[in-house]
Amino acid sequence: MSETLRVALTLVPIGVLVGVLGSITGAGGGFLVVPLLLLGGTAIVGRPFTPEEATGTSLALAFVNAAAASTSAARRRRIDYRTGLLFALATLPGAYGGRFLVRMVRPGAFGVALAALLLAIAVNLVLAPPRPGQPRLRGTPRDLTEITGERHRYEVNFTLGLVTSFVVGFLSSFFGVGGGFVHTSLMVLVFAMPVHLATATSQFALSFTSGAGALEAAFRGKIALHVLLWMGLGVVVGGQFGVVLAKKLPARVVRTIMALVLLGAAASLVTRAA
Repeated sequence: MSETLRVALTLVPIGVLVGVLGSITGAGGGFLVVPLLLLGGTAIVGRPFTPEEATGTSLALAFVNAAAASTSAARRRRIDYRTGLLFALATLPGAYGGRFLVRMVRPGAFGVALAALLLAIAVNLVLAPPRPGQPRLRGTPRDLTEITGERHRYEVNFTLGLVTSFVVGFLSSFFGVGGGFVHTSLMVLVFAMPVHLATATSQFALSFTSGAGALEAAFRGKIALHVLLWMGLGVVVGGQFGVVLAKKLPARVVRTIMALVLLGAAASLVTRAA
């Protein structure tokens, strides 16, 4: 078996998994890609990855995932475009700041910081309620009707959303995780958006945030193109499945599985940095 074929057979299935989970949760899948490249880069492609290259490649994959999922969600009319676009624009200043800072961080310290973030995401996934309730903050009324005719009403506090989005942009570019998990949690837990609308809108916003970070990484040559090619192919396929599964799978089951994966990755990163 040639080396190219071996890498392809390894990365495409991983990309499918990343695409499915990223689309279901609205998180983009970077929370899986960065630990994978940092911990298994040598085994997969024959060399280790620096934090800057791992996050750059992850952001490019997050963009592919978000764009593919957004296309599918748009056909189903599940995206709140006004909310998603405003939040996306607010992430851009932080996104470039995060890319600047990641160049200055030692790999060991970066691994510990990423492990702490993964642990926080895992706790959020387990504790988040499976269904939205009443909004915790009053905001601008929003009304969205899906292609099926199902109508949804909720309220968006744009002041809180814009401030949070700036932080999301920084986290997205610094850790390469997309930051969509923050937007999704905010929309579901605070604004009481239905989960599948929140994940679709989060992916739409993420396509702008991750795209901005990926452009900066590409300009500096910090994207592993062969990883982007093969894993990106799987991400596109997985992203389409994820949008369909978003309304069919029990949210609690998906979150629990993801939380276990994240806990394992966090433990491995801490062990590696020790």
